[in-house]
Amino acid sequence: MKSHLLKNPLALVVDDDAMMRLLARETLEQAGFIVSEAGCGEDALEMLRAQDPHVQTLILLDVEMSGIDGFECCHKIRAIADAATLPIIMVTGHDDGQSVARAYAAGATDFVTKPINWPILGHRALYVLRGAQTLHQLRESEQRTAAMLAAIPDTIVRLGPHDTVIDYKPSSDAGFVAFAGQNLLGLSLDAIFPAPVANNLAHAAHQTLRSGATQVLFHPVETQERRYHCETRVARMGQNEVIALIRDITAQEMAESHKNEALAVFTASNQGICTTDCDGTVTAINPAFTEITGYKVSEVVGKPSAFFATAKQNSTLYDAMQAALAHNNVWEGELWDRRQSGETYPQWLTVLAIRNSDGLVLKFVLLFMDITVRKQHEQDMWHQANHDPLTGLANRSLLHDRLERALAHARRDGGKAGVVFIDLDGFKLINDTLGHASGDKLLIDVAHRLQTSVREQDTVARLGGDEFCLVIHGLNNVNDLQGIAEKVVALLARPYTLSNSQYYLSGSVGVTIFPDDGDDVGVLLKNADMAMYQAKQAGKNRFRFFSDNMQMVVQQRAELAHDLRLAVEQNAFVLHYQPIVAAESGVLVGAEALIRWQHPKRGLVSPLEFIPVAEDCGLMVRIGEWVLRQAAYQWREWKNQGHAPLRMAVNVSAVQFGDGGLPILVEKVRKEYAIPPGALVLEITESLLMDGSRAAENHMREIKAQGVAYALDDFGTGYSSLAYLRRFPIDTLKIDRSFVHQSIENRKDAYLVEAIINMAHSINLQVIAEGVETEAQLELLRELGCDYLQGFLLGKPVAAEQFEQHLLQARLWPRNEQPLDNSHKSNHKAPQWCWTTFSTENWLCQLLGEHAPELTAFGQRQETVRYGLSLRQAIDTHRQCNQRLFELVTAAAGGVRASIEDPPGPDPCQLMAWINKHRTQSNLQLTHLAQAHRQFCALSNRVIALFNRGHRTDALRMFSSPRFQGAARDVITALIDFYEG
Repeated sequence: MKSHLLKNPLALVVDDDAMMRLLARETLEQAGFIVSEAGCGEDALEMLRAQDPHVQTLILLDVEMSGIDGFECCHKIRAIADAATLPIIMVTGHDDGQSVARAYAAGATDFVTKPINWPILGHRALYVLRGAQTLHQLRESEQRTAAMLAAIPDTIVRLGPHDTVIDYKPSSDAGFVAFAGQNLLGLSLDAIFPAPVANNLAHAAHQTLRSGATQVLFHPVETQERRYHCETRVARMGQNEVIALIRDITAQEMAESHKNEALAVFTASNQGICTTDCDGTVTAINPAFTEITGYKVSEVVGKPSAFFATAKQNSTLYDAMQAALAHNNVWEGELWDRRQSGETYPQWLTVLAIRNSDGLVLKFVLLFMDITVRKQHEQDMWHQANHDPLTGLANRSLLHDRLERALAHARRDGGKAGVVFIDLDGFKLINDTLGHASGDKLLIDVAHRLQTSVREQDTVARLGGDEFCLVIHGLNNVNDLQGIAEKVVALLARPYTLSNSQYYLSGSVGVTIFPDDGDDVGVLLKNADMAMYQAKQAGKNRFRFFSDNMQMVVQQRAELAHDLRLAVEQNAFVLHYQPIVAAESGVLVGAEALIRWQHPKRGLVSPLEFIPVAEDCGLMVRIGEWVLRQAAYQWREWKNQGHAPLRMAVNVSAVQFGDGGLPILVEKVRKEYAIPPGALVLEITESLLMDGSRAAENHMREIKAQGVAYALDDFGTGYSSLAYLRRFPIDTLKIDRSFVHQSIENRKDAYLVEAIINMAHSINLQVIAEGVETEAQLELLRELGCDYLQGFLLGKPVAAEQFEQHLLQARLWPRNEQPLDNSHKSNHKAPQWCWTTFSTENWLCQLLGEHAPELTAFGQRQETVRYGLSLRQAIDTHRQCNQRLFELVTAAAGGVRASIEDPPGPDPCQLMAWINKHRTQSNLQLTHLAQAHRQFCALSNRVIALFNRGHRTDALRMFSSPRFQGAARDVITALIDFYEG
């Protein structure tokens, strides 16, 4: 290094004496210098300023020069940057101390005096240059050392004897300000640190001095602002000194703490965590990763993260992920992944991009969790929010959504969609009768049936209660929709098995088509509901397509409701009264009050039309109160006029019972108009019984306790259970006019009427037959034992003034009967078929007809014997029974007081005894004979009962009736069939 520095060194001779410059040049060149010359100080300064500052140049500077002298020139040279270490030898002619002092003060490195010893000058110049070079190297070394120390963030303290600071360097870490601004020189450790820390440092220093080993301590350093965690290393420097490097490790400790925390989180987290390098290659996984996916560390690390991906994701998702990571360094979302078993599962994934200060991605961190349970929970929540909990069908909300989609699809394709609105008929009765559990089971069955009626892509919804709706997607043909409606009606009408018994209900169905019947969800549903209502009004158990006419009907109904409110306010109603008479006597016993409304524009409006409207719009209670008061008023008027008291029948709606104020109203009206017990009858419909509410039953019993009777109107046409006749306090059944109307032409209807009468009498109920319009109907009903009659034959509903004409009559139809005494004969004649001689052949001719084929069979088989009895004997026994009855009733009708101590009848009949004896035989003809004979015996017993109660004319009428005649003939026919078989 030294030889390099001294090779071809530079020298600058500054002197205004040319000879001196020449001699100096020669001398220095001989010493190896490359010499430059300057004749004055100014030139020397210019040359040095232009020279490379890193080149070391020896300057030989004369003191005495023109211009600036050597002292001033030396001073100015030292002022030049990077010239502080240039070696300067000053040449002076004086050897006095003052000149030497001035030379050194100006910055001279050395000096020589004149006369100059030229041989020595070369050596001296080299010596001075070498010293300057050494100094220059030392300064560079110090600068490097200072730079290195400055780069060290530690606070460095040099301690001498007595643990006193003899040198120190503050920390270069701007964040470590524990000793910033303090002068530590001369301070002892206990003046700098708290006693425990000072003692530990002093002990470490002493240990280091004794052993020479470096000591390491960890301790706090506190300031007013904060507390630092420090690491101090103590090393020996010489015999009595140590150096302490105090480093702030607060950040490192925090980082280590965070690292440990992160590791704990990484290990204990229930989320799967995976780290990858910048290329996506897995570098680490946590235990939760293995638990969730089934992959072990050895199976995953080193593989690309895409190794777990499934085909369920499309490129769009990954494009979105890359964009988010590039913009925000984070992406999160839901995707599907694959376990080691091959099973795919949903996961919620968060991807973090970790970048360096230059923005380059160093690694990725993937955090994920298995959301299978959450997804299932979300699906369950969605299902609960959009489906009926009982049936599992879509609810109203989901129906609207599905219908919106169906309409959008139809609009796009130019197609159609259908809506089928369903309301169950009779569900409430079954639900209230059997309980909600059975009702729920029935609704589930209905839901299943509806699902089988449509395609998988169609929607079946339960709107609530007993209302359902179908959405038919992609409808191609309107006829298909009709087929679905027909199928729904048929499926709902099939029997339902509940509690080991079969029950029936039906459905009223309304149908709308998009876009024909509406172009949005609300309109289609409203119109379908309207069509369903029309189906229900038409008799239930059917379907109706919506039509514009229905809208008109609804409008008319709304107008009717408006007019009805006005009618209530203006008392625009009147009552008409229809007579109710006793069947046996024809005597007027009561009247039914029937409301009438004379509409100012529409004329007379039927109660069947406006009563349902009144119930729907909340007017029924007010109208019902008006009817009750008006009927009670009229009853009192007729009584005050001297007419015999009647029973006044008033129709009461189920709505009135539901109101709760009816018992109080009835009591108030009875007291106000002085109506005695038994004079007021409330007529109710089966709908009230079907509602079956406990409140309605309690109200009925409250009113019953006041002496008010109940009549059940239109009996036989509804769906009510016979159990209601036992539960509710009914007094009278009113047979519906539909049975009475067909009773003459239809034998089944006659039997039904008879069955109703017999059933009612057996449980102590009276019977009123409605709709009696012909004499034949009247006679049949009297014959069957009906208690009371009502119908146009006896009197139409009329105003109160006209009804008073009925009050003036004793009986309401012609009867020529007189009291039974010897002075009056009845006009009733004996039937022609009751031949007075009662010979078997003649009797059969009259009974069967002269040309009946049974007569031929009788002639051929009359001596045939079966089970010990011939055909003639059997028929003769039957004839004798008829003869005894005939003699009894004809004698009574003619005024003869016949003996009834032992009334004749079929009970002692030998034919009955013979049938009963052999009926166990497996013979179809004998079974038919037994059935025919039982029917004949029942009618015979009726004749005997009438006879014994004193109704002898009625007994003769029944004996002479076609029905009794037919029953007798049926026995003959069955006998002949039996003997022929």
